Amino acid sequence: VFIDYKTDDTAPSATATTEESPVETILFTTFNDSWEDWAQNSVVGDQVWERDLIHGIEGTPCAKMSGYANDVANDNEDWLITPKLENLNNYHNVKFSFHTAVGYIGQALQLRMSQDYDGTGNPNDFTWLDLSGDATWPTGDYFEWTFSGEIDVDEYLTESMYFAFVYFSNATDAATWEVDNIKVTGEEGSGIEDIEQH
Repeated sequence: VFIDYKTDDTAPSATATTEESPVETILFTTFNDSWEDWAQNSVVGDQVWERDLIHGIEGTPCAKMSGYANDVANDNEDWLITPKLENLNNYHNVKFSFHTAVGYIGQALQLRMSQDYDGTGNPNDFTWLDLSGDATWPTGDYFEWTFSGEIDVDEYLTESMYFAFVYFSNATDAATWEVDNIKVTGEEGSGIEDIEQH
């Protein structure tokens, strides 16, 4: 087989010029003034997520959940769910981050993400991906705020999605978890500004 390679001129080439897009804050929740459209969904138990007005970062409000009440631990499954995040697929380099603190003995808080949740129903009736392993959590220090790190969620982006913190307790162990300063950031577009063919 004879292959005629082009050898008498400059080979075709392509160049791509990229410019850093400004990072945009898509969501930033502090719970300082209200729930900021976050949903509290109690699936099991009488205890619910509440706004703690003084124990957040630097003495500000935060979201708090404890299954301990009336001097006993109780069975609970409680979800704290973001507002609907729309058009995230129009961004790239999307990061999710937050701060958490924990006290007492109990189950780990979970971080989950859904592309099909309808915003109102029992979250267990929908598909949720567990992202807990991608975050940094408190390691046992009593109510010491811990930064999650920036969790890259680019591979999951779709037209609309939700994130949720899921709390579990039982009749033996009921930790107290606090969440504050939840942030979603991203850069608009593909990040490629100009492509030239030569």
